[in-house]
Amino acid sequence: MHKKKKKKLNKLFLIINYLLSIVVLLMVSILNILPFKYLIVAFILVIVFNLIISICLLKKKKIGYLLSIVFIIISGFVIYYLSTTYNFLSYFNKDNYKTETFLVLALKDSDYSKLDDLDGLDIGYVKNEITSINKALDKINKKIDIENIEYDNYHLVFDDMIDKKLTSGLIEESNYNMILEENPNYEDLFKIIDKIKIITKIDNRDGNVNVTEDTFNILISGIDTAGDISNVGRSDVNIVLTINPKTKQILMTSIPRDYYVQLYNTTGYKDKLTHAGIYGIDMSINTIEELLDININYYFRVNFTTLENIIDAIGGVDVYSEYSFVSYIGSYQFYKGYNHMNGNQALGFARERKTLPEGDISRAKNQQAVIDGIIRKLTSFSSITKYSNVINSLKDTFQTNMTDNDITSLIKMQLNDNASWNITSNVLSGTGASEYTYSYKGQKLYVMIPDDSSVNDAIDLINQVVSGQMLDGSYDKEATDIKNPDKVYTNSGNNNSNDKKEEATKEPEEIIDNETPPVEDKPQVDDPQIDDPSIGDGEDNTNDDSQIDNPDTPVDDNNNGSEQTPDNGEDSSSSDNSDEQVTNQNSLN
Repeated sequence: MHKKKKKKLNKLFLIINYLLSIVVLLMVSILNILPFKYLIVAFILVIVFNLIISICLLKKKKIGYLLSIVFIIISGFVIYYLSTTYNFLSYFNKDNYKTETFLVLALKDSDYSKLDDLDGLDIGYVKNEITSINKALDKINKKIDIENIEYDNYHLVFDDMIDKKLTSGLIEESNYNMILEENPNYEDLFKIIDKIKIITKIDNRDGNVNVTEDTFNILISGIDTAGDISNVGRSDVNIVLTINPKTKQILMTSIPRDYYVQLYNTTGYKDKLTHAGIYGIDMSINTIEELLDININYYFRVNFTTLENIIDAIGGVDVYSEYSFVSYIGSYQFYKGYNHMNGNQALGFARERKTLPEGDISRAKNQQAVIDGIIRKLTSFSSITKYSNVINSLKDTFQTNMTDNDITSLIKMQLNDNASWNITSNVLSGTGASEYTYSYKGQKLYVMIPDDSSVNDAIDLINQVVSGQMLDGSYDKEATDIKNPDKVYTNSGNNNSNDKKEEATKEPEEIIDNETPPVEDKPQVDDPQIDDPSIGDGEDNTNDDSQIDNPDTPVDDNNNGSEQTPDNGEDSSSSDNSDEQVTNQNSLN
């Protein structure tokens, strides 16, 4: 009887081992991330290990049970990592959306607390063909009878509300936050009585390149928000990566956030490049393509959450600093040379500009240095042990049009040749000025007028990478003499910005003066959106009764800013009635 039980146990172990072997080999083959030579090695190892276990079990040796248990444990780990990888890669094939949130504002001391209270009254707005404000107005008009009054700029809307010539105003949240930064008294004057959310499907462009053979461009667009990656926001980071997979050359071209450019398919005033992000990733891509005369094949849209998560997941990064300085965000002392940074330190380093000699130019260089540190760490052997952490940290924190095939091809290439990459950085330059902008017509803002020679030099460098030329590297191959940033405290022993990740947020606009802008022709822009019945019918689908948090106090232009969360007014305004609409967007291309 004992021999029969042992025989059954042997068979059970053999069956489990064979099934696990089949599952592992199938998953590895389906994922297609291993080069052929490694795939063959994996098959041979699994087969040999199973043969050894089978022989030991058939000969009734105890070592067979031990080997079988070890194999089951290893297979479990392998299946877990392969499943994690599969789930992560499926993220690259999902649809991307942008979320615009339009705020209905009323005077804080008024009796209006919800949208229905405005029935039979009026609402002011500024028409903008490249936002979904018309869709927001349509949703309001379906719910109540209200007169829509068009204005030239929002300062006129707010002035009429203050003078009680107008009952309410409608404005996109990013624009309102921008205005609050320069008019902090508005938070004491206005309250939010309703939110209208318009969710638009982004038409992902096809990269249309072989990422292991052809040179391609990726736009890294960093928006000035944390949290939900679909929310529109100013694109404070605009870096074009030009990657030649054959020569292993990467060129990072940074464009300052305040670059004064013509937004794609608009007329009238030019605008800061950072404002392109308010209108979606396609606006940023198309505007930069025209500026640099290139095709951008792929994009990665990230925010503060993305940066902190990935750096913490890989155990920090070694980043080169050209200067010693103390950051406003987090109050970290950085030293000239290489610094080992965690996510929050890297965020403070990448967003600092006020204390640096070249201002926004220095900040762009720091951002490139952080990306260099991330690339070095991710392509190093040590990152293998952090694999699952990296995968989990990136979930729902970025948007991209790269496919799983693009990613697996790059992974296979890197595993196959294990090559180091030459990374070169370049930052466009310009001259500071004060100009009216497309997105903020009420006042002049600080802008950077592009230096044509700088733009032409950038185009030339990109063409050199495309043609296969190697550029001078901007960073040492290996980080040496690495220092750790120190915390700097105030005399009172407390750091005003300590432990406040939210301080690493929006960059305030710089107001130059309060001149009344000249009259300009209204921009003529093709409407990029069409209704998509498969996604939403345009009716009121969502009611969000959660209360809106009060904002942090806005900061002036002497620092790097605090994130603005609009105020919904008195406690008596207890609900935030949020409507949500989903539409489909044709490519602006």
